[in-house]
Amino acid sequence: MAKTGMLRPMATSGDGRSAAHNQVLHRIARGALHQGGLLDRAASALRQTLAANPQDQRALLRLGDLCRMQGRFAEAQGCYLRLSRLKPGCRKAAWLSAMLKGDELPHAPPPGCWPVPFVRIENFLTPTEHSQVLDSALAKRSAFAPGKVGAGAKRGVQPAKRVGLVAGGEACADIAGWFVRKLREALPGALSRLRLDPALPARIDLQMTAFANGGYSRPHQDPSPREYRLQTPLCIYYFHRQPKAFQGGDLLLYDTDVNAGRYDLSAFSRIEPIDNSILIYPRVWFHEVTSVQCAEGGFADGRFALNCLWPRGGTRARERQGGSMAERDGAALSYELQ
Repeated sequence: MAKTGMLRPMATSGDGRSAAHNQVLHRIARGALHQGGLLDRAASALRQTLAANPQDQRALLRLGDLCRMQGRFAEAQGCYLRLSRLKPGCRKAAWLSAMLKGDELPHAPPPGCWPVPFVRIENFLTPTEHSQVLDSALAKRSAFAPGKVGAGAKRGVQPAKRVGLVAGGEACADIAGWFVRKLREALPGALSRLRLDPALPARIDLQMTAFANGGYSRPHQDPSPREYRLQTPLCIYYFHRQPKAFQGGDLLLYDTDVNAGRYDLSAFSRIEPIDNSILIYPRVWFHEVTSVQCAEGGFADGRFALNCLWPRGGTRARERQGGSMAERDGAALSYELQ
């Protein structure tokens, strides 16, 4: 059982009661809150509290957290900055203020449940380069297949946990060379801001994903801390057609206790999949993709992403294991950094 104030999804039992219980917790933690507008009302009440008492530290922290859950990072950063000045000993406020402002983190995430450190770079590619990536995805529709979840013998398509498409390496082959070179140019600064290992692997895996109408991914942790180092980043390049034809598809990065394998369903950073933006964060944090709604429901109108994955365990371990997990599933192209 998770610690007080921290919730971890339970394994599904044969009678399904654990899954049903987890769905209730999940709906209470975020779905019903947003559908009912409770977060908006709570944020409005906190703004009124702060208008009457600008030095209310508890209200500043709560409003900052609520804005982070809504993806209003500028307002959240302002709350955390004000709190850090009123209460210099509040490490979380100073840390979140620095991250959301785009400064280098003052320290690495401490033990315990902590927000996900991330860097987002908008307008990552030129318009011509963006078109090349989008055209490549749309032209390779037949290369996309339902994505798998799980590991080992249990790995397979599980609609209760994920509904989405993953492309094989051929979907990335014509863009891999120049895209990885551009990624390599951007990584040193981003990794420095996140206090992550700046050393780049000899090779990198590219994987293209698509979430069409009704697509989603439940809260999960890509690797376990035993398989990947805490320092291992994940880079996600978001792209889609213009004008945007879908709603939803936000990435929720949950506050996570990495060492314990637990996360807080009621605390997260909401990342909108902004067209032509790239997101970089340590991949061991728990996350999910909210449901995508497309008016037309077509593949071309969906939410696309190009995942850039560090090979598991480094190059030598990867060779001994017969390739990365993504490659063994035929879902990635491994490209040498040069």
